[in-house]
Amino acid sequence: MRLFVAVPLPSAVRVAVDAALAPVRAAHPGVRWTAPAGWHLTLAFLGEVAAPGPVLDAVGPVAAWHPPARLTLGEPGRFGDRVLWLAVHDDPAGALIDLAADVGAGLVDAGLLPVDDPAVSRPLRAHLTIARKRREPIGAPLVAAVHGALDRAGIGVTASWPSQQVELWRSHLGEGPARYEVVASFAAAGAAGSAARSAAGDAGASAAEGTEAEA
Repeated sequence: MRLFVAVPLPSAVRVAVDAALAPVRAAHPGVRWTAPAGWHLTLAFLGEVAAPGPVLDAVGPVAAWHPPARLTLGEPGRFGDRVLWLAVHDDPAGALIDLAADVGAGLVDAGLLPVDDPAVSRPLRAHLTIARKRREPIGAPLVAAVHGALDRAGIGVTASWPSQQVELWRSHLGEGPARYEVVASFAAAGAAGSAARSAAGDAGASAAEGTEAEA
């Protein structure tokens, strides 16, 4: 199974950002927009793993000792002409970088990632991927349009939340966009229900569509 570790976005944030971006999406159908149901902040990508058990054992303790951080979606940016994203700011600053580094180190110690994996060798650049190049490249005008739409909607204020969970996600590849499934969820230190829980059968764990290549 194809697994990755991520921080989820609350439903209210996904709904608010989705609504703000609706006019931009309509004006730019040549871009492959990611589905809000699959939005997440990737901490570490494992690729194909035989079973989730060792990953749960490695990630659970890391989540349990990291306190919640307040996350806020920020300004849009791009990776060349290929990827359009929203920055993610954390309070306290560096909380997501520390979390990703510790997740990566735990996965390396468990033999699930090589020591030179980007999750370990490079600091996290937290971002939410919202679109990818298809027929239309990701250019400066599109970034500006997204910036304006988010400003008008006050997303810098409304898209802020206490991050209290780390999740293990599975991606299903095939025809069309990737489908995502939450395998397990871990509460941060001090958050309610700090033990890991399986997501099977939970209402929020149904597969969601997305298009992030790294996951």
